[in-house]
Amino acid sequence: MTGLLNIHQRIIRRTLKSKGFRSVLSGPMGAQMHTYEYSQGPGAMTYVVLHGLGTHASAFAPLLTRLRQTAAQIIAPELLGHGFSDSPIEGVTAQHTFARLAEYLDAVIEEPVVLIGTSLGGAMAMKYALAAPKKVSRLVLISPAGAPMTPDGFAQVRRFFNVKTAADGRAFIARLFHKPPWYRFLIGGEITRQLSRGAIQSFLSPDADIEPMSADELGELNPPTLLLWGQSERLLPMECYHWYQAHMPDTVRIETPEGFGHSPHLEIPGKLAERIVRFAIEET
Repeated sequence: MTGLLNIHQRIIRRTLKSKGFRSVLSGPMGAQMHTYEYSQGPGAMTYVVLHGLGTHASAFAPLLTRLRQTAAQIIAPELLGHGFSDSPIEGVTAQHTFARLAEYLDAVIEEPVVLIGTSLGGAMAMKYALAAPKKVSRLVLISPAGAPMTPDGFAQVRRFFNVKTAADGRAFIARLFHKPPWYRFLIGGEITRQLSRGAIQSFLSPDADIEPMSADELGELNPPTLLLWGQSERLLPMECYHWYQAHMPDTVRIETPEGFGHSPHLEIPGKLAERIVRFAIEET
């Protein structure tokens, strides 16, 4: 990692440490996962936060610090090939990435958690809730990936991630926000390098070993679930939202808030944290 994004990520890590978070590496050499962990003893609940494709847990710092008020513990792992986690020499596949994540979560989750996932992290959160239902008390999905896509829909997502120039990078960043941030003009070129990494592109290959969710699987989701799909979502195709709307159980609460893009944890972390906490503490 080089450049402004690398410097910013390291500054965030230092800032989170100053706020009581630990920066932890775990697992075998070559497949170590980096995690931010926060613990303050007995508290209301444990939050586990899963990031999306091409980003990292540091990007969730504004959300993580706001969740501390109601948290006994916060766990924010970084997927293989992302952030400070290792990129295995043999490459990264979707199935391997999820298996390593599930192995880690199995080891660290002691009591049922509020599991939060955005984008790819949302898909993995659903998969984990199905694989280990006793470890998840509530599920929060923010613009989750994982829905079956038409060939045109998948091709559209691949085009968005096919960032070759600084202008492409600026356009990609703009898609993540309700109001595109000014700093996209500073880091557009770096986004091209970040998204060209093998760990990222392996998820976008037509031959990627990605298994979308099925309607039957959605029907088996047991924990109370909140799905947030912002009205300013511009990265994932609307066909994904419509599929979730058609196939999610009636017990799943689906909301389409105004002012939410693909990355509300960056743009409006206070509003997002407030909505997560209200859902986490309300009675079923």
